[in-house]
Amino acid sequence: FYNASLDHYFVTANTDEIGKLDSGFFVGWQRTQQVFKVLDAADTSPGASPVCRFYGSPAAGLDSHFCSVSPVECAEVKQKFPTAWLLESDSVFQAYPPNTLTGACPANTRPVYRTWNKRADSNHRYATDTGIQDQMLAKGYVAEGYGTDPARLVAMCAPVPANVQPPTCTLTATSTDPIAGANILLMAACNGAPTSFSWTGCTSTGATCSATSANPG
Repeated sequence: FYNASLDHYFVTANTDEIGKLDSGFFVGWQRTQQVFKVLDAADTSPGASPVCRFYGSPAAGLDSHFCSVSPVECAEVKQKFPTAWLLESDSVFQAYPPNTLTGACPANTRPVYRTWNKRADSNHRYATDTGIQDQMLAKGYVAEGYGTDPARLVAMCAPVPANVQPPTCTLTATSTDPIAGANILLMAACNGAPTSFSWTGCTSTGATCSATSANPG
């Protein structure tokens, strides 16, 4: 989300927050139409790490949020800025940490870049699009994260859903030349593990369907 009056960005996976941002309950926020996947806070996928989130206190001249997948960085923010950055959660969602030397992401994940606005009203933007990353750097933002390329530092890694192909089915029937009025059983043998079926001219939600017709053809 983006708030033009504040010139601030905000990212969340919380459905309640998303609803309130969309409805205008939190005034001034619009979707950027940019998204990336994350894992639920209770997910147990191997290699995933909790993402902490802090709120910058308005009393400290802030009104912003900060997220990190690094336990070290989370601990440092708690220690260095205990009254300015208030811990909202140790795990708002989960993501994968990049290699702290190279910035490389694990297999089946994609880099999430983080830029900082370098202003007193500290704000960060998180994006996976390198074009957007370049736009933010051109505006004077600073890249934060891990890696050797200053323009492509990686803050965290987002899971990439598997490319699931739709099931394909082969149809057979107990008779290919039935007489009018007879019942035949239609059967669908499918790969891809379909969970439901939709038949035309035959009522069933399973892999088989009993069909009949009073008319030949």
